[in-house]
Amino acid sequence: MTDASALTDLKTITEAVYAHRQLAFAKLVAREKGLRMKLANLDDVRLQASAATQAMHQMQSVGADVVWQTWTERTRTALNLQLAQVLAAKGHHLRDVRQAHGKMSVVNELQKERTAGMRRSNAQRQLEEAIALSIAGLR
Repeated sequence: MTDASALTDLKTITEAVYAHRQLAFAKLVAREKGLRMKLANLDDVRLQASAATQAMHQMQSVGADVVWQTWTERTRTALNLQLAQVLAAKGHHLRDVRQAHGKMSVVNELQKERTAGMRRSNAQRQLEEAIALSIAGLR
């Protein structure tokens, strides 16, 4: 295996790892967004129900408003717990994405340096051949 093919293989692998980590991170971001939307919807429904409950004293006398408040608080707590877990996982995944990006950047830089070195080497070889030909032509 040559250095060039090893570097190409390494680049392919690092790009695949980076893409995989980005996808996992994107899924967490989508999950976070969904949980935040559920919390916002719960708040909206709770405000609407609160306004409606004030108009209906019958629900208050049955205790349905207390049951409703208890349910919304339990739901809110569960959603906040899920959101906290997603945010913690998101922090770990963000670190992984940054690390994969750094590795990919290093491999890209190595490949650029290798290409530039090969160009310099080819230019030097061509210059030496031209000098050798011009010297041979003078004899």
